[in-house]
Amino acid sequence: MSDLTAFQNNLTDDQISAAASRPTEEVLNAIQEGYLSGLQDNPNSGVATPSDNNQPVPPAPSEVGEQPGAIDYEAEYNKIMQPFQASGHEVHLRNTDEVISLMQKGVDYTKKQQALKPRLKEMRALENAGMLGDNLNFAIDLYNGDPKALKHLIETKKIDLSTLDTGSNIDENGNPIPSDYKPNNHSMTDQEYDLETTLKEIQDSPESEEITKLIQSLDQSSAKTFMEHPEYFKAIQDQIKNGFYKAVTDEIEHRKLVGDKSIENMGWYDAYMAVGNDIYSNMQKSIIQNQQQQLQNQQQQQAQAAYQQQRKSAARPTRGSSPVQQQFDPLSMSDEEFSKLDINKLFR
Repeated sequence: MSDLTAFQNNLTDDQISAAASRPTEEVLNAIQEGYLSGLQDNPNSGVATPSDNNQPVPPAPSEVGEQPGAIDYEAEYNKIMQPFQASGHEVHLRNTDEVISLMQKGVDYTKKQQALKPRLKEMRALENAGMLGDNLNFAIDLYNGDPKALKHLIETKKIDLSTLDTGSNIDENGNPIPSDYKPNNHSMTDQEYDLETTLKEIQDSPESEEITKLIQSLDQSSAKTFMEHPEYFKAIQDQIKNGFYKAVTDEIEHRKLVGDKSIENMGWYDAYMAVGNDIYSNMQKSIIQNQQQQLQNQQQQQAQAAYQQQRKSAARPTRGSSPVQQQFDPLSMSDEEFSKLDINKLFR
């Protein structure tokens, strides 16, 4: 795998065997985005209802011996209709109309998010600076030159007026001298915004504690990788859910314990990728072997069934192989035919 997001999220045999096929994952992403959009537009919407009672429907297994590229529509349907996590709730869809509705909302939500992202970054910068609410109104009054706001600022921030340069702001020719003040850049980069947004989405999840421990233990190189690719935290969250993360980290600890040189001097991220690829490759080999064994068993069963059918067919008499028993009807016989009968044979 080239990066963390490439590991298959669901570790069931059937889904891993189709790791190269992504259409269903794209549909699920669109549904989740649509659900979030629906909550924003109408928090009480009944299109998709969170529920804690229903259990996820497992995907139907693919048919053994299925042709490469063939689509198991029942398995794909079951996968799409599985409950999913969104906005801190488990959502259960009831029919395909709800699926379509949420996918449409998901497309609109994505477009809105892309259009709003520059403004959302500014909003986040204001939030981080404590400039929302009354402070924002105060800042607007200052910008507009409200004397009361200026006086309040001087008093609350204890500004020494003697430190202010109040010299002439007009040059010898009577032209105004521009101020040398340049605003500090408090805006966020796209990378900072994506990182902060991703961590905010994760912080209320059951996996947040494990991810916090990971962040605190990251080496400098690995931390830089995660900062450059915030989506890796979401991948780690998914892999904590399905158990893949524990399998990899347990194997890393084992290799360190026995002095395995395959991950010696590696940072956390590189070691995770190396061990994860080893585990993933072994799983793929195991899946292929299981599929081949299932195919072989199926072929043997089909051959045995054909053999049994052939034996039954061979043992069954064919039509016309036995003589047809004629029914004795003396009333329909002529006098000549009746005179030729051996009466003694009729009653043996």
